[in-house]
Amino acid sequence: MHRLYEKAKGLDLIDGACKACSNKMGALEAAKAQGLRLLDEMNGHPSIARYREEGFEVITF
Repeated sequence: MHRLYEKAKGLDLIDGACKACSNKMGALEAAKAQGLRLLDEMNGHPSIARYREEGFEVITF
């Protein structure tokens, strides 16, 4: 999965990391070290509504 992550990062497809989840999983410092933007609009979590407002279609499974 690391190669896929690096490819996605290189293509600028990663918007950031959930601050709350990164903190809970012990990966907050690693996310910062990767230079990822910490997404925390909704009590520490990213705002899905923001993506919809920007024209993205949110898909979950």
